[in-house]
Amino acid sequence: MDNFSLQSNFEGDPAKALEILATTLSSSGFRVLSRSAAEMDFKGPPQPGNISEMNRYWGASQVKLMHKNGTLRLEAEMGAINRTNAIGRWAFIVMLSLAAITLTVTLTMSEGVEAGLIAGAGSLIFFGGMMLFFRTMVSGQERRIKASYESLFHNAAMLGRSV
Repeated sequence: MDNFSLQSNFEGDPAKALEILATTLSSSGFRVLSRSAAEMDFKGPPQPGNISEMNRYWGASQVKLMHKNGTLRLEAEMGAINRTNAIGRWAFIVMLSLAAITLTVTLTMSEGVEAGLIAGAGSLIFFGGMMLFFRTMVSGQERRIKASYESLFHNAAMLGRSV
């Protein structure tokens, strides 16, 4: 699993900083698993079927917030991103297989080798382009989710210090 963590030296009211983080995550559909004065665990919401319904924090399947020895820390398990990457790996294998099948069928059925190579190269370019688009989309989503957590963490740490 790909974990994402942030930490900062913290002198202030840890309860206030944790409360800011808890309020934001709870309003985004996260469920509190455990809570103490210095630590909170959250389980991420189920992923929506429609990408337009996605919340900026929904890339994490579990989030842990803690204050210990003057350090504020956020740890997120990026389960949704990992699942998307796994789907992408399988899609790559399927696309490569389809391109190989297309090339093989075209070479055996075409009159000339040139026509078969052109069709096969076209299918490789098409399927390769689709995979490049998918990977770019997923990496962009991952960057946006991590940037959202960084912003949330920074804001909570700053507001918790201004007591």
